[in-house]
Amino acid sequence: MAVDTTQPEYWLNWRFLLCALWVYSCMALAFFLIKKYEGASSPDSNGDDGGDREEALPRVRPGVVYLEDCWKTCLEGIHPGWLLAFRVVAFFVLASLLVVDIITERFPLACDATCPASFLVSMLN
Repeated sequence: MAVDTTQPEYWLNWRFLLCALWVYSCMALAFFLIKKYEGASSPDSNGDDGGDREEALPRVRPGVVYLEDCWKTCLEGIHPGWLLAFRVVAFFVLASLLVVDIITERFPLACDATCPASFLVSMLN
């Protein structure tokens, strides 16, 4: 049932080309935006919109991320508690999907459509 990825027919088809084109175009757009707005020579890199005001933020090298910036959101309207709750819920959803995937791939004959719950009960006993 598994697809053999060593065959050239897998790689030389229109679906793979379309997917590769999509991924590489997104990468190129991200590279362009990072170079434009995060580069050392960009006028907006110090936060003063290109002006020379006294209250402008000090210029730091591009790519500097402070520890408190890792957990903050860019939008001021989102409370950090909601962001934490979203991350906790997402963690548990993805962890449960991973556990189900491990169980079904590790024991494929025991997990069939007729009685998946009985397998889990027998594992716990």
